Formats: sequence, structure tokens, C-alpha cells
Amino acid sequence: MARLSLILDDVDWRDMAQAIFREKDGMIIADFDPALIEPLRSLEANTPVPDLWALYAGFQPMPLMAIRGENSTILSQATFAEMAQRHPGMKSVTAMGQGHAPLLHRADLLAEIMAFIDRIS
Repeated sequence: MARLSLILDDVDWRDMAQAIFREKDGMIIADFDPALIEPLRSLEANTPVPDLWALYAGFQPMPLMAIRGENSTILSQATFAEMAQRHPGMKSVTAMGQGHAPLLHRADLLAEIMAFIDRIS
């Protein structure tokens, strides 16, 4: 089994935990909009995955930056490469040592994001 590269430190893990969990009545609970899961509730293991490339094509006229966590099991390397091929102007960034979703406030990613914003402004 391949060994994952991890770069997050204790502060990063705390920041992530505080961003996605909260304490309520002495319990730690997920803190996100529960409606996010609703479209997925009707899916079965054999449900065909919809083709979203037509929607993705709508980004063609816009500047686009995509960030993929190196260890992501949600956004594959193949899909990320296909995204770049379908939008040749896309700025592709890999968050080394991270999964999904990468922590964007880390210095390396923040610098990439700021440079992208400066370029399109």
C-alpha cells in the first residue's frame, strides 16, 4: 500500500476541526448545512453518475482555478487532468500532502490564490 504524504500539523488539524464541527449541549457535532446531502439520498450504488461536463463547459469564458488535494479520494487525478484539458486556461494547483478539501489558508495555497486573483483583477 502506498504511503500518503501528509503535511498538516496540529494547528492545521485544529483549524479544520473548528471549521467543520462545533459543540452543542456538550456534544461535538458536524457544523454544515444538512441540505447539502439531500441530492445524494436518492442515489443507489448502481445509480448512473450524471455527466456534468456540459455544466463544466459553462466555465469556458471565465478565469478558473482548481485546487486538488494530493491525497484526495473525491477528485481523482484523472478528472483533475480532464478539467485542465477541457479548460486550457484553468490554473491547476495541487495541495501537496492534503486530501479533500484542502486547507486554503496555508501559506503555499494562499499565495497561489492571491496570485490568481491578482492576475485576473
